Amino acid sequence: MSKLGNWFQKKINISVPSMRETVKAIEKDSNGNFLYLTNFFSPSGDIKNDYNLTLDKDKADSLLVCTPFSTVINKIGSLFANGRIYVTDKDGNEKEEYNDIRKLLSRPNPLQTRAGFFKEIEMSLKLFGYCPIFTVRAAKNSSPLAMYVIPAQIFHMVSSGKLFRQYDIEDIVSRVYLEWNGLQEELSDEDYFVIYDSSAKVNGSNQNIEFSSVTDSLSMPINNWIAAMAASYQLIVNGGPKGIIYSDYTDKMGNQAMTPEEKEILESKLKEKYGILNKFPILTSKIKLGWIPLNYDASQLKLHEEDNRCSRKICNAIGIDYSLFDESKYDNKSIAEKSAYQGLIIPDSEKVSEALTDAICPKGVFIKLDYTHIDCLQKDKSASSSAFQKMASSLIQLVEKGQITLDESRNELAKFIDIDPDNPKGELKTNNSIENGQN
Repeated sequence: MSKLGNWFQKKINISVPSMRETVKAIEKDSNGNFLYLTNFFSPSGDIKNDYNLTLDKDKADSLLVCTPFSTVINKIGSLFANGRIYVTDKDGNEKEEYNDIRKLLSRPNPLQTRAGFFKEIEMSLKLFGYCPIFTVRAAKNSSPLAMYVIPAQIFHMVSSGKLFRQYDIEDIVSRVYLEWNGLQEELSDEDYFVIYDSSAKVNGSNQNIEFSSVTDSLSMPINNWIAAMAASYQLIVNGGPKGIIYSDYTDKMGNQAMTPEEKEILESKLKEKYGILNKFPILTSKIKLGWIPLNYDASQLKLHEEDNRCSRKICNAIGIDYSLFDESKYDNKSIAEKSAYQGLIIPDSEKVSEALTDAICPKGVFIKLDYTHIDCLQKDKSASSSAFQKMASSLIQLVEKGQITLDESRNELAKFIDIDPDNPKGELKTNNSIENGQN
């Protein structure tokens, strides 16, 4: 597997040409405004602003150029990485003989710690709908010595053309290989396993098995955001909106040109007053001029609104509350984070735990990811205290009115606090003992 090692050590250098070279076309809208359309550069160096997120390669590339997309996916990965790992038997007991598995999970490979490895797994699940894992083993059927997340865009599973009557994955998948730079690397069964968060599409014999993902629907929002950012870049770097300067004189006197000395004096005064203009060429004139805009300025185009709109669509598709990312109140963010753990992270952790258990654990040993220590998942002590006080007051009234017995009230009390209603610790004070004590 020497070629695979080269993949993980590979470094990609991206060169981005000047935006002036990215003008793709000039179009005219229904209002007669000219719009300068620009391309955006993909990580491979190709000019591109039309990502198709049904393709794994385009998903990976768009993650590197679309800031809202990267922000949401990375945040979900970071939340997932906060889980604590336990290796137990079927009864939940941790044992010393499981230390090799714990050591592997705490340091899956020389380049990653536990947190980085699990973050990358969750990001792959949310981005591609599945996560292939490469395992390094000393011998066939032995325990893995290391694990790497395989970039989904280079991972390929070829269908045998068989599906519904099969009960073994080997009968459905005829070949698995990695492909990059025109080279293909075959993988055997012990070289990999896959964690799934999507449905598989088997197209036919000798065709790649495809995996659907919620991000498949995000092509338009992401491409719109890239176009908006490219337009904003054009306006800022190249000096603002395009247009035509024309003579606005309507009298018979005509125009009076400035002398070179007058022009230099006027430009110097403008530079002193507006220092930022030193970055751009200045055209000055004392004659009466007009301006015909060929496109909108940034405020008219509302380019800034595309950022929030794209982020919201990404959050909605993935199933996470947008409040986690906006400038809202702390309480809103805390509720959004709690919702993310309960509705997204914890269900995903069960899928990952099951897949890891099946792939690297002997029979009877289980890997578990736990998030009960997370702050936002802790019980609200103030609310719990208030609820307990109301419940206790209600029980006292019911006992005093003779509607329930003391034992019955203790049975209800045991549902809220950790007590044994049949075996109280210490002396249990009844109404009679209290009255006798007072006498």
